[in-house]
Amino acid sequence: MPETRIQPSHASILLDSVKASFNRVVTLIPPKGRTALLTGSIVLISLAVYTSLTGSATLNLICRHALRSADISVSIDGKTIYADHISASPKKFYEILGKRSETFSKSLTVPSGNRVVEVHLSSATDGFDQTKQCELSVPPGKEATLLIEAQQSGSLL
Repeated sequence: MPETRIQPSHASILLDSVKASFNRVVTLIPPKGRTALLTGSIVLISLAVYTSLTGSATLNLICRHALRSADISVSIDGKTIYADHISASPKKFYEILGKRSETFSKSLTVPSGNRVVEVHLSSATDGFDQTKQCELSVPPGKEATLLIEAQQSGSLL
């Protein structure tokens, strides 16, 4: 019976070349370094899997107000995730006759799922101190927008 010789394909030759190069590089790394590299890789992969399973979402907070200055804080499930002091721009001459309205916006990374969001806005100079609480359900990787309007009557909408 005649013997047929099978020629290796280009893909297998390339694969063998990559394997040989990889083995040369690995042998250049000391054994303790290989252990550290392997451990670090396992930790990074575990973190990536955990992050993709639990996920986070984005909360776009928009606050419209007529306050000169105020303190704002945002809590998710009772834990404060953001706090800041906001102030209005100086009043211009043409705004004396009309109402001044400022808009503050902030994008916050929040845990996904069903959450209770609480926004507290207070201004000692304007005599304003109110809290708004609402339930929010955001899937991982998605966005939600929360609009807060501080009314002159002293309430948040």
